[in-house]
Amino acid sequence: MEIRKIDNKSDFFDGEEDLELYSNKNNKRIEVVSEMSANDAFVYCMNMKACVNLEYMASISGINEDELIDELRGTIYPDPQEYENTGDYYGCFTTSHQYLRGNLVAKCDMAKKINAKYGLFDDTVRLLAEHVPEAVEPEGIHINLGATWIPVKYIITFVQYLLETLSPPRIEYSEFLGKWTVEFPTDPNYVKNYYEFGTIRMNAAMIIKHALNAKAVRVYDQIPRIGRDGNDNVLNKQETLMAQQKLKATTILFMRKTDDFNAPFITIEIFGNQLMQAYHRFNKDCTPKEAEWIREYCDRHGIEQGTFKFNNDIDELY
Repeated sequence: MEIRKIDNKSDFFDGEEDLELYSNKNNKRIEVVSEMSANDAFVYCMNMKACVNLEYMASISGINEDELIDELRGTIYPDPQEYENTGDYYGCFTTSHQYLRGNLVAKCDMAKKINAKYGLFDDTVRLLAEHVPEAVEPEGIHINLGATWIPVKYIITFVQYLLETLSPPRIEYSEFLGKWTVEFPTDPNYVKNYYEFGTIRMNAAMIIKHALNAKAVRVYDQIPRIGRDGNDNVLNKQETLMAQQKLKATTILFMRKTDDFNAPFITIEIFGNQLMQAYHRFNKDCTPKEAEWIREYCDRHGIEQGTFKFNNDIDELY
């Protein structure tokens, strides 16, 4: 008879059947002479069942479920939603790795509500609070025309405002085709369409259609082929550059918080990769929170701030 002490996770066997199978296969008999700790039982359970099963762990270790919970605190956590659904406290435990998946913000809110009701999930709430990502401020969100998470009604309102159409444009997104369609029941304002937000060669309505569908804004000339029929499309670099500049103006306007041009908004002036000015309309100073956002923006983009203090009385005006 060979007597071995079980120290390695792979040396555990599932009851007498596994021991007998091993004995028959290897012509040896193994007797377990070491007691199984809570951590050993947890590792063995995860290897065999791929989940936390306190009842099973208690049966193979001889440690009751309350003691297992206490000894494995920080490794296993009760799932508040699972407890709310089943009412089985011992059956709702899981690992932090398995639990910290999905929408952690929603999970944290739900865990707090259920914990306030039962008072059993302080550790779980603390775990979620430590891993919930920080909220992104509006200034940190870049919005492009064509982003499918933006409700269509806002794009319709924006395009009507931008091009001063008498009636709202018909704008739809097909999830099946992955494509935006744009139709104008009434003509856009001519100056807005062809001069302010578009060009003669590519008007604003066409630029918006390209932007919504993430198509490159390019203007081509039709050049007759020499010695054969047909035309070749040749990129007009100057007209393309003008149209792309209009697209940038359109996107910037789309990112504004308000359609009221007289409302305060932040302006930053950069010269030679150096922050020169940052102020509201009418030279009103930025708030400390706004100054923090601007500093973070400059840090992200490698813009030097020098001794800028965000104070018109101190900073030199340029």
